[in-house]
Formats: sequence, structure tokens, C-alpha cells
Amino acid sequence: MNTVPSLNSKTYKTLCNKTDVTDIDAWYDKTYPLFQKGKFKLANHEDFLILVSLAYSWMPTVPVYHDSGDWEEASQYLKHLPEQEALRKFMELVVPMINNSIVGVSKALHFAYPNDISIIDSNVVKGWRKLFYKTETEGYKDPAISPLPINFGSFNGRKSTMSRHIDYYLRYCNNLNEWTKNLDNDVTPRDIETRLYLLGKEL
Repeated sequence: MNTVPSLNSKTYKTLCNKTDVTDIDAWYDKTYPLFQKGKFKLANHEDFLILVSLAYSWMPTVPVYHDSGDWEEASQYLKHLPEQEALRKFMELVVPMINNSIVGVSKALHFAYPNDISIIDSNVVKGWRKLFYKTETEGYKDPAISPLPINFGSFNGRKSTMSRHIDYYLRYCNNLNEWTKNLDNDVTPRDIETRLYLLGKEL
């Protein structure tokens, strides 16, 4: 895999300089360490629902579960997570089950695979675009950077748009993982994502 020049310590320093705090809010700060200690598994449907319930304790909505989803098919990919193609297939099947929300599913999966599957939401997207896009309206600077759109996660039930946004999300996860490998200290994808969130929240 070719490295992305902009995913380096200089860009991370720029991100840190734009966010002078690392606390998101009291609930996140209290609960995330507890969730980390839980070492949650994702081996079956019940595990998934528990992860969703944890994720939605961080969100201002109640999850809506759609029984029309095909969990039996989705479960075939569990033992292959967090491999990229298995993750893509799994998300395409379970996102419609839970609020049609890539954001919610990303948070749920993060608790089971914190080093491989990153959280995303609208503030992270805003921070990402501020850091890597030329202007608010122009495109991204580097074609190797995930082209997260400002309306990320909004697909109005259109399966093709949902699949495209899932692809953007997976590219974002890959970017964060590569970025951490390019840094000399113990920075994690979660550290970067938190900074992106805080930057986006300020915009």
C-alpha cells in the first residue's frame, strides 16, 4: 500500500494545535474507560444489540430496530471481522437494521474492535474536511484521503448511496490506521478521531 504523505506527524500537530482540549464531555470521559475495560465480543445477535445499546448512550436518539434486516446473513461475516470486505458486507446488512445509521453502527463496532474500527459522526466529518479539504466548497487536497461529504450518513434509504458512504467510512478507517503507524508516539486512532470531533464541534 502506498503511504499518504499528508498522514504524518506535521498534520497531526496541526490538528492538535487547532484543538486545545482533549475532553469531549463528562459522560464520554466517564464511560469510555469503562467500555474499554469491558473487552466486548461480537459473536452473535445479542452481543450486537448490547454494543448498539452502549453506542446509543452517547447519542441523542433511541435506536429503532428493523426486523426486516437479514441478521442470519450478516452473522456469516462475524468471524471475519474486522477484515475490510467482511466489515463492508456486515455494515451493508446491519445499518438498515439500526436507524439506517452508519454513525451508530460505527460506534457499536468500535467497542468490539477499538483499534481497527473508528467512530465517525457529523463533527468528525467537519473536522476532517477542515483539515484535508481545500475550502468549504472545493474538493479534498489529496485523492488518497477519504472524500467524506458534508452530508455523510444521509442517504434517504437509497442503498447505492449507503454503500458509497460505507466505502467512504472504510477509507476513513484505513486513513486513521495508517496515520497512527506514521506517528512516533502512542497515538491511537481514537486519539485522532477525538481531535477531529473537537475541531468539528468548534466550527
